[in-house]
Amino acid sequence: MTNIQAIAQLELDQHIEEQAQELTSQAEIQFIDIDGFYNIEAQVNSQVIAQISINTSQKFSYWEVEVSGVTVHRCNELSEARDFVKTSYTNGTLPLHKEKAALSNREEKAAAVEVLEQHGDEYLVRNCENDHHYVVRPLHPDTQHRCECADCYFRGVTCKHQIAVSNFLSKVA
Repeated sequence: MTNIQAIAQLELDQHIEEQAQELTSQAEIQFIDIDGFYNIEAQVNSQVIAQISINTSQKFSYWEVEVSGVTVHRCNELSEARDFVKTSYTNGTLPLHKEKAALSNREEKAAAVEVLEQHGDEYLVRNCENDHHYVVRPLHPDTQHRCECADCYFRGVTCKHQIAVSNFLSKVA
C-alpha cells in the first residue's frame, strides 16, 4: 500500500467514525401515550415533534400522524406510523411542530366539548367525540390541575376543555 492509499484509507476510516458518532449522538425519539386512549406524542428532548392518534370516525379505522394539527400521514398500523415519524425525522422531511398551530387545533376541537354543569368554580364537561367527562377548574393556581385531562396534567397546556369553558363563560357574560 502506497502512502497516498494509506492516507486515503485513514481519512476514510476517520470519516466513517465521525458519521457513526454523529448518528449515535442524535437524540432518540420517544413515543408517549399521553392519555391511555391511543393519543401518542412523538418527542425529542421533551419537545413534541408529532402526534399519532387512531381515527375511528370513518367506516374503517386508521392511524394519523399530525404535525401542528395537520395530518401528514395515514396508515393501518401503529408501527407504520411510528416508523414514518422516525424515518421522516431522521431524513429531515418531517415538518416542524409549531405550538401556535397546536393551540388553534385545540380551539377547533373545543367546539366538540359541551359544558354540562357548574359547581362554584368547577365545570363538568363532556367531550362529544369520545364521551369522556372532565372537571375543569379555570381559576386553579396550578396550571396542571386546571383540567383532569392528560393534555393539561402532563403537558401543562391550555386544553380544549379549558377553551370550551372559557368560550362558555364569554357567552354567558
